[in-house]
Amino acid sequence: MTMILLFLIVLLLTDFKNNLCNAASKLKDPLLFFCGSHDCYDILEVNSTATLPELKSAYRKMSVKMHPDKNRAENATQAFRLVSQAYKVLKGK
Repeated sequence: MTMILLFLIVLLLTDFKNNLCNAASKLKDPLLFFCGSHDCYDILEVNSTATLPELKSAYRKMSVKMHPDKNRAENATQAFRLVSQAYKVLKGK
């Protein structure tokens, strides 16, 4: 019974990974997949040739600007999360 469950879990995870890879490959830029419909570079307001220190600086500037404690806008939390996601994607690139 345990082996069957393990097999099904592996099968599901493999299928999920394949679907994720297929969806990302259909996009012109896979980074758009991870940043939603936005360009990760545009979110941080940097060029696509930005270095890691430039990305870090832009992330810090945007995270302070969008942080819900500093920004009382209704969608500040969502914007802050989007900035954080963009930085995670680009720093791992």
